[in-house]
Formats: sequence, C-alpha cells, structure tokens
Amino acid sequence: MSGPQNATLSGDGFRFYRWQEVGSEETFDLLSVTSIRKLCGEGYGLVNWKLNNVIDTVMGTVKRPAIGKRGKPLKDKYVYVREPGMSEFVKRYLDLDSESAEEGTDALRKWVKESADEPRNIAARRGTIVHAAIEKNLAWDRIERPWVETEFMQLSARDRASAKKGVTDEDVEFIQHAVHQYWDMRNEVPFVIIAREPQVFNLALGYGGSADTIIWFLPKGTDIRSVPKANLITLADVERIGGFLAVGDWKTSKGVFTDHV
Repeated sequence: MSGPQNATLSGDGFRFYRWQEVGSEETFDLLSVTSIRKLCGEGYGLVNWKLNNVIDTVMGTVKRPAIGKRGKPLKDKYVYVREPGMSEFVKRYLDLDSESAEEGTDALRKWVKESADEPRNIAARRGTIVHAAIEKNLAWDRIERPWVETEFMQLSARDRASAKKGVTDEDVEFIQHAVHQYWDMRNEVPFVIIAREPQVFNLALGYGGSADTIIWFLPKGTDIRSVPKANLITLADVERIGGFLAVGDWKTSKGVFTDHV
C-alpha cells in the first residue's frame, strides 16, 4: 500500500510522520500511533495468531470452520486441514541450491517470517481498496473485477508481491460487501464528510497520525441537501444546525478493538 503523505517507513517497518514548523525549516520525525503501539508490545492474542500463521506456512495447513453433523459450519469452531501435496515451504526448502545455500536460506527465512502477517496483509490490501472506493464515491454495484485489479496495481510493489494469488474472487466480493455497508450507512445516518485523510500531530507527546475523515453528523431527520457544501461549512453552521463533529476511520475488520480507538 502507498503510505500517507509526509510519512516514511524505517527499515524495521515503523512509520514516521514529518512535522515542519510554520515559518521555519526545522522538522520533527514523529512515530505513528500504530508504530508506538507495536513498540510497546503486542498482545498475547496477536502474537499467538502470528505464530499459528507461521506454523500453517511450514506445515501447509489451512484453518477452516468445523462442520457439524448436519453439514453446517459450527460457530467459533475450527479445524486445521492439510493441503494436498508438499507445503510451499517444503518445496522451497528442497529446492535450495547447495552452491548458494546461504543466500537461499536467508530468502526462505524472510519469506517464512513475512507469512506471520500474511492474513492481515490480505485484509490490509482489501481495506486499502475499500478506502479508495469510498474516497471516489463509487457505488457498490459498480465495483467489478477490472476496477479492483486497477486499484490493486496502485499498491506498492511489496504489497503486490505479497499477494501470491493476485486478485481473487473473494477479494472482489469482500470489497463489494464492505462498500455496500458504507452506502447503507450513508442512507440511514445523515452526515457530511468535511475532510478526507486529515493528519494530526502532538509535539508534546511526540506522535503523529492520520485518520480517514472528519465527519459532521447531522441531527436526526435533517435533509442533507439543506446544509452548505462541505468546503463552505463553518463552525457557526455546525452550532446553528446542531449535531456533532467526529474523527472518522473506516474499518473493514470483523470488529472494533481497543487498538483502533
């Protein structure tokens, strides 16, 4: 994925946002909120999930819902199914060239290490494309494979390379459903998007970050056509009409977690 503006990634994958003082050439590189959270230590559940991903990569297993006696998936029950044939790891391991074993081993270790985040990388790629659809006000029923593949090509080379199967039918279907949810919210909840991709900096505490939107949630029953256009809205308008301002972040995960907050 392409990163936010004013942001850079270190070699260890930590993101920094650059702040420049107004009227000065002095700059500050501030760690992102998510990088700080990562440096402080990841929770047991996330670490355990990553370890299971590595084990699946080595053993060639896939987590599937357990099926009950009536042939239906059991709620919150899963089994690990071994894929037919040798796992991709075993194939790569056996293909190591003895003359360049050190180089090949390093590459294989890197590949296995990256597999720890692979399911989350899939979710992140999908999330980025969902964000693009929302930003472009694309109707959910206009989302088809050619458009998804075009957006996929806008991702970074690293993210495209990590998508070993490219764009799948499951990716397209997921993105369609997620954008459908967004438009359902727009129909049911009156709100105006005032800004997209705003950035925030806290020089006192030393962090930077970005959100997806600043949103004005209107009072219930308000006709959205009666409010000024987004680029003309002032605080006086908000105080006159009512409702409240909020920082918005579009999430495509199954739930909202404390880390998101």
